[in-house]
Amino acid sequence: MRGQVILITALIIAVAVSAVLILQTVATSAPGFGGVRAAYGVFSRDVSRAVEAITSYLDYVGVVSLINFTENSASYALPAVVFNAYGEPLRYCKWIHVNKTVDMLNASMLFFVANRAPLGLSVKLPQRPPPAEGCKVLELRGGDLTVVKLAVVGLPNGTLGVSPQSVRNYDEGRERAVERFFVVLPGGSVEASYRASMVMNVSLLALAHLNVTREFTVSARVLAGVDANCPADVICVNITVSRPYMWTARFEVFNRTVYVIDGKLHINYTQAAVDVDLVNYTERSAVYSITPQGRLVEYVIKAYVANVPIYLTRVEGRAPSCQKIKDVWALENVWNTPIVLANVTNVPILSDLTSYRNVTRVDYNGGVTYWVVHRNGKIVFRDNVCGGDVRRNLRIRGLYWVYP
Repeated sequence: MRGQVILITALIIAVAVSAVLILQTVATSAPGFGGVRAAYGVFSRDVSRAVEAITSYLDYVGVVSLINFTENSASYALPAVVFNAYGEPLRYCKWIHVNKTVDMLNASMLFFVANRAPLGLSVKLPQRPPPAEGCKVLELRGGDLTVVKLAVVGLPNGTLGVSPQSVRNYDEGRERAVERFFVVLPGGSVEASYRASMVMNVSLLALAHLNVTREFTVSARVLAGVDANCPADVICVNITVSRPYMWTARFEVFNRTVYVIDGKLHINYTQAAVDVDLVNYTERSAVYSITPQGRLVEYVIKAYVANVPIYLTRVEGRAPSCQKIKDVWALENVWNTPIVLANVTNVPILSDLTSYRNVTRVDYNGGVTYWVVHRNGKIVFRDNVCGGDVRRNLRIRGLYWVYP
């Protein structure tokens, strides 16, 4: 009997020590945006520190999921975006960029729950969400206990994650195979946010129905020609955040690059050299200036704010350059961003290869074809698409204007 008492006492002590050590580990290692102090004496003196340590993991869940949402959207979404335009939002919202985000969210939640088990923590994992129109917002629920909501407005699209069936480039009568093609289509402004809330029961702390919430919002937009710090030849990015002094950012700028290997084109991005300066800031916002060292061509700015990647560019003009040339009509790209058209039917565009200048055609197995008109590129139509609303005229003929 005495031996049993000793064993039980030792077990209780071991569990208590393990719980404190786990809380200390969470408090010192979790990405709590500003740091969370170690939760010593949680059982007798300061439950609030234990709760703070636990809720810091909500930030971990939120930021990891948001990072994956933005990155997966930049890598996988373009092959499916045309389905949304053609009235099939459910098909679009079941695409890889959504599925991979949901998988990562559940993986981060599972890690959270597994590491809190010694505390007697009970949390329900969120389930795969029903598709939402446009997929700008993902809301996952684990019963009534767990809700994680992710939102990105100004979602970028890209092609890296899904290999096309074929990619061909056309330029003044020449047709060449493209070995590698990657394009990111960002916006002039983006807002990204997460809100994670949980109702938890922590048995070792005698806490029942503990409702905790963590949230964060960041928005970024490109400025041009606003003042002496941001003249026309300097790119400025304004960042606004929901938490004080969380606007500290780092930037990468990528140029569209074309090179040839064994007769096949590679259309990709290379990192450009830039000078970055902080020109203005307040408690919840900042303005950074980005000065390129050299010319930028179809560039993409990748800003990391609180480790969340945000894709930006200066979107120029809204009225396409479209005019009649002899007996045909030509859509020409005079901007520093690509023009992207898409179709799901066999649209008669060209009579011969000379109708293209610097145009890349991307075909996907799902029956979607993208026409990427690069800077100074041109695509020629037999029909009059230039009169009135060019985008509407194209859509009537089976072509959806994807970007910009």
